[in-house]
Amino acid sequence: MVAMWLTVLRRILFSFALLLLCGVTFLVGAFVARSNAPDSRPLELPQTPAEQVRRAKQLIEEALAARFEGDNKEALRLFDEAAAADPSLQGLDYQRGLTFLFDGDFVSAENAANISLGKAEEEANAYALLVLCAAARAGAGDTTDPAQVEEWAGKSRTKDPLGPFVHYAMGEYTRAIGQPRSAVEHYRKALERVSAADSFLVATVKAGLSGLRLRQDTDAKPVMPAMDDGNVPPEWLFFAAGEALLQGDKATAGAFLARAQKVVRPEIFAALLKDSFFQDYLPEGIPNNPQ
Repeated sequence: MVAMWLTVLRRILFSFALLLLCGVTFLVGAFVARSNAPDSRPLELPQTPAEQVRRAKQLIEEALAARFEGDNKEALRLFDEAAAADPSLQGLDYQRGLTFLFDGDFVSAENAANISLGKAEEEANAYALLVLCAAARAGAGDTTDPAQVEEWAGKSRTKDPLGPFVHYAMGEYTRAIGQPRSAVEHYRKALERVSAADSFLVATVKAGLSGLRLRQDTDAKPVMPAMDDGNVPPEWLFFAAGEALLQGDKATAGAFLARAQKVVRPEIFAALLKDSFFQDYLPEGIPNNPQ
């Protein structure tokens, strides 16, 4: 009797073992088949070094345009993407630091400036950025050792004796700590090294044109002043000309540029027309002979 039950039990266990073996064989076969099956996802071809460099430069332009528009988080993301596309790029840590400062993150701005100094990149600007961070801290009620600030400023001037940025930064710092007379002197030194009106105009127009190029496929409505408005700032004339060119209205673009030519210094006007935006869209003869 016991032998009979043992036989039955053995047959039952054998059946379970056989079923388990079949199940394992099926799973292994399915796994092997899936592993050997062709991948239906599209292949992403690696970019060539030249393509990576071009992509990185495009990302930097987008980052600068985003920062100009006040979208500092997007600018930081684009700077990081540019660094990933082309690791050989130099100066991005300083640009990140400046963007962090604009976003009110003093600690990250100072860290980025020090990273730039550690790499011996943009040293004059990085030291000046530390001064500007100290100015921002002072404006927020925080303090930085004045001797340290003077040391940063001195190192920046040593690296670039003709650079205006450090003098502007020292003007901001001394004004923030309640020394307006010193601030005026620093601002004067900055102005001796560059025409404030020209530099701000060039920077503003270039950033604005980059923004126009990036937004040309969106519903954004850039500035378009009235043609007969005599109080339009010079940079708006360039923006309006750029928008007209994007719309294919060459006559209006020529009219706005002709107005700009009358109020902007000739060398600055010529430099702005050499911007890649106008080189891409501006037909020959504008604005000299607008129709």
